[in-house]
Amino acid sequence: MDCWERSVRHALASARSLGSPVLTGTFPLLLDRLCEVLTPMHDRTDIPDLLSLGAEHGYARAALTDYDDHAVLTEFAIFRRVVFETLDEHDIPVRAGARRMLHTLLDRTVQQSVGSFLDTADRLRKEPAQSATHTLAFPLEECDLLELVAAVAGRAGRAAPVHVSGARARGFWSRHALERAVLNLLHCAARSGGQGASLDAHLAVREGRVTLTLHGDGAGSASQPDGIGSGGRSGEGEAGAPAPDAMPGLSFVREVAHGHCGSLIIYREEPGTSFVLDLPLDARPIRRYGRGPALAAWLS
Repeated sequence: MDCWERSVRHALASARSLGSPVLTGTFPLLLDRLCEVLTPMHDRTDIPDLLSLGAEHGYARAALTDYDDHAVLTEFAIFRRVVFETLDEHDIPVRAGARRMLHTLLDRTVQQSVGSFLDTADRLRKEPAQSATHTLAFPLEECDLLELVAAVAGRAGRAAPVHVSGARARGFWSRHALERAVLNLLHCAARSGGQGASLDAHLAVREGRVTLTLHGDGAGSASQPDGIGSGGRSGEGEAGAPAPDAMPGLSFVREVAHGHCGSLIIYREEPGTSFVLDLPLDARPIRRYGRGPALAAWLS
């Protein structure tokens, strides 16, 4: 990621003043998915669903940067080049099928990102109040996300346990909003995994960001109850993964993620579905500086 970040800052004037948490955005998550394709144990022939990742990336670029669509295309072109140059420089063998899958994954993600960027930019031009600062109407305070997740899991009232693991993550967020968001994600992960399925909640910290991944094993559906309350409608997106607004509670989770300069990523895995809440460790600059040109004041 360091090589990519240096190259993007050199190529794009609109990227030079952005701090690393904003600039890297969802790219570390995309890199994780690409690495999975390269693992020896990876024998999938279908293309993993990254629809929500591309859409969330495009939204963030429109809401939080001065990018245009050319800048979005440029940063992805640099990312693709750096990935394959790194593989070649380290003599990492890549099967022809895996190489094709990597390109297809990147092509789909770029397409979704640009489409989401253009849609979001158009909406923000028409409704400027719908910016990142508009969604961040809740107070921020310092808290430990690992402790928060464990506490919410303990109060969720599930028959099957929630296994909480990972790194401690102290940051500045809205405790009340995140508690509701985590509860909704537990509900969604449980419904996707099936009644009685075990749930795993894992936290990882890198690049000034924290990712909370909730995964429910099993082959459940959005229609299966699990005893964790949340209202809404149900449905599925491409490749069987829930659409961002489809399962009960996901709309609120996405609003909380966006209000913290973060993203909600959803992708299908075998078995079950993973829900990834990706947030910067410090969301206060969003409130302080707003979106677009002012967010450039958020330095590393």
